[in-house]
Amino acid sequence: MNHEIHSESRVILTHLAVQQEGQEYTIGDSHIPKFIRVPEPAVLVIQLADGNRTLHEIKELIQQEKGIVVNVVDFVAKLLALGLVFSIDGRKMVDYDSSQAFRQESWQVRAGRILFHEWMARFYVINVIVVIFLYALKPSLLPHFRDAFLLYGIGENALLIFIISSIQIVIHECGHYFAAVGKGVKTNIRFSIRYVFVAVETQMTGLWAHPKKKRYLPYLAGMAWDCTLLLICLFVQLSAIESTFVYGLSRLIALALFFSVLSQFLFFLRTDVYYVAVNWTNSANLHQSSKTFLRSIIPYKREESKGRWERLPSGEKRAAKIFSIFYMLGIATLTFILVVFTIPASVTGLSMAFHQVAHFAVDTVSFWDGAIILTLMLIRLSLYFIGARNVFRDRKIRRRDLKATGVR
Repeated sequence: MNHEIHSESRVILTHLAVQQEGQEYTIGDSHIPKFIRVPEPAVLVIQLADGNRTLHEIKELIQQEKGIVVNVVDFVAKLLALGLVFSIDGRKMVDYDSSQAFRQESWQVRAGRILFHEWMARFYVINVIVVIFLYALKPSLLPHFRDAFLLYGIGENALLIFIISSIQIVIHECGHYFAAVGKGVKTNIRFSIRYVFVAVETQMTGLWAHPKKKRYLPYLAGMAWDCTLLLICLFVQLSAIESTFVYGLSRLIALALFFSVLSQFLFFLRTDVYYVAVNWTNSANLHQSSKTFLRSIIPYKREESKGRWERLPSGEKRAAKIFSIFYMLGIATLTFILVVFTIPASVTGLSMAFHQVAHFAVDTVSFWDGAIILTLMLIRLSLYFIGARNVFRDRKIRRRDLKATGVR
C-alpha cells in the first residue's frame, strides 16, 4: 500500500474504538480486529482526525490547546502500516462498511445476549457457590483418579475420555463464543500451542473495543458453563445409584470438568484467568512483557531486550515483574512433571500399544485396545501441528506489525 502521508494529508481516524486502560489507551478497529496501546496525545489526534483538518492543522491545534507537541505525521504513518487508517484525502483504505452493524439479527447474537445477560451472570455465580458448598459439605463428591477407569480396557477408557474431553472443550469454547458475539464481537475458534500443549482458543480480540468491566464475562464464560455442567453432574451423583453406569459416567464427566476449571488457574499458560489478570492490571501483553523482563536480566539476552523493557510503561513493568515469578515457577513445575512423569508414561503406553498391535490378531481385544491408543496419539499429533502452524502465523504477523511501526 503506497500512500504517502504528509502534513497536508486529511485522514479519517474517528472510526477507531478508544478505551482507557489506566494511564494509557487501547485503540483499534474492531472490524479487523487489531488493537494497539497508545498514550493520551495519540487519542487527541484520533478525535481530531475527521477528514476535515490537515495533519498540520491537527498538530497546531493540539499544541495550542494542550501545549503538547505531537509528531502527527509519524503516528498516522504507523497506523497506516497497521491498516488502521480509514481514509486518506477521501480515498478509502479499508474494505468494509464501518456503518454496518455486526450481524445484529443473527441467531448467535440473540442467543449470546440471552445466555449472558446480566441476570444470567448472577445465575452462573450462584452455580459456582453451590458447587463449592456441595464439595465442602460432602467431600466424597470430589473426583478421584479411579473415576477415569469406567470401562474395562485401557484403550476403551482412553477413547471415552477423549470423547468426553472433546465435547467439554467444545462447550467451554462455545461459552466464550456466545458471550463475545452477544456483544457484537467477531470471534473464531482455533487450535494453538501453550508451552508444549495443544490448546483450543476462542479469539475475542474485538473485546478491546469495549470498556474493561464488559470484558470479564466473556473471559469467564467458558468456566461459567463448566461449573454449570459440573453442578448437574453432582446432582446426578446425589440422586443415582452408585453401581450404575450413569453414576460412573457422571463421575468421569465431573473429573474432566473439575480439572478443566483448575487448569484455567495455570494463568502463565495464557488461560482464561490470565486474560482476567491482563484486564485487571491494564496490561497490553502481560505474557510478552514478562518474557521481555526475564530476557533483560539474562546476560546473553540483556542488550537485545533492554530497549524494549525500558520503553514499557511503569504499570506494565510492575505487573510483568510479578507475573514473571509465576511464569518461571509454572514452567519449571510443568517441565518437571513432563520429564519425570508424562513423557515416561507416554513412551511406556505407546510401546505397549505397538506391542499389542504387532503381536495380537486383528480379531482380539488386545489388538484394538492398542490400535485405539495409537489412533488417539496420531490425532493429538495432527492437532499439535495445526496449533503450531497457527502460532507461527501469529508470530509472523506480529513481527511484520512491529517492523511496520518501527519497533525493534
